[in-house]
Amino acid sequence: VPEEPTEDRAKMLALGGLTGGSFLATLVVMALGAGNGRMRFSEDLWNVTYLLPVLGAVERRAKTGDVEYRRKVTRLRNRIKLVPARTPKPSVRGQLLAVGRLDVGGTPDLARYLAESFSATRMRVLLVDADLVHRGLSGTFGMENAAGWSDLLCDVSVDPVEMEDGYWLLPAGRQGAVGDGSVSLSDIRSTLTELATSWDVVVVHFGSLADAIDAELILNATDFCLAHVARGDRLAPICARAQLVDRLPRNGGGLWLDTLRKSDTALAG
Repeated sequence: VPEEPTEDRAKMLALGGLTGGSFLATLVVMALGAGNGRMRFSEDLWNVTYLLPVLGAVERRAKTGDVEYRRKVTRLRNRIKLVPARTPKPSVRGQLLAVGRLDVGGTPDLARYLAESFSATRMRVLLVDADLVHRGLSGTFGMENAAGWSDLLCDVSVDPVEMEDGYWLLPAGRQGAVGDGSVSLSDIRSTLTELATSWDVVVVHFGSLADAIDAELILNATDFCLAHVARGDRLAPICARAQLVDRLPRNGGGLWLDTLRKSDTALAG
């Protein structure tokens, strides 16, 4: 028979179990997050934003008549114009802006509303559907069979279409022999340079660096790239292609983030 009563360790055991369980749960969550390999919050891009600053962010993608989305794009437009120039732009031509995705897919709505925003400042703005894979802008406006970008690359004269929102649209084109992967850097550069002599701003929608083989050539011929990233995109290709966006355009690039959670800190900017 023990001479002293046994110490009650129930509370200590319960506290230890609670602490250990919480620690284990944290490890599981971290492991799942690392294994998922996709962007959940803007903080997941910490190793990208030192190259490409976040210029704009929204909770959702564009909707018809979405006033809040348009307001965010207007702020984005101003921030693009305020990006310091690494090298001076020739004074005889307008600004060449590339817009596209780092992961798969296209961004026709973002390019469209950005062109609309620039045109609201009484600039002559041309929106180019240079995505010869998806042809998203051309499909949006029912111009899949209209002459456009691919025709210009073949030295065929094309008149852009004036849109109701104040800008002009150059569809993807109808030259079947000219497709993604069959154009040269010199053709792209000379075509864009020629367009820039007639327009204040040329917004070039290239689709995706993951899908379009000629996207890197387009970046190399432009002044700035706006890279679109959405929640759920794969982090590995984002990190790898961010270096291209920083290196190829004349003045680097920036990020546009969408479909973010309401608690994401990027929405405060």
